[in-house]
Amino acid sequence: MARGKTFVACLLSADCWMFVLTLAAIVGCNGCGRGNRNPPVSLADSIAALVGNAHNVVAAPEQPEIFFAKDASIDGDIMRYGDYLFSPTDVDISGDTATVKLRIEDNESNVLDTVEWTVVKEGEEWKIKTAPLPD
Repeated sequence: MARGKTFVACLLSADCWMFVLTLAAIVGCNGCGRGNRNPPVSLADSIAALVGNAHNVVAAPEQPEIFFAKDASIDGDIMRYGDYLFSPTDVDISGDTATVKLRIEDNESNVLDTVEWTVVKEGEEWKIKTAPLPD
């Protein structure tokens, strides 16, 4: 800023704007005007996330419908799902049904079993229909 100029006068000067434009050209504007740079989440990824987070059902065991379909086949006590980690390896979608292959692991990431779960679409949401656990 030139000596004796006020801040407002400096902002209105061509020198100030030239500095701002040069700085923007050097630094960039982090994708301004390009919208969201993250790719959209696929349906398969959404279903895998549902299955991968099924152990969280223990946070609200009185509301299994958060994860499970109305006519779901729950393997024993719903609290058992909190004892495992679920790692989906493949999702096959056919219409309103999906088959998810997954590894069931203990809390130390030891693989205990490899199984298939069935996921169905209820209204606009996907829910787990069958979810066998290790014995």
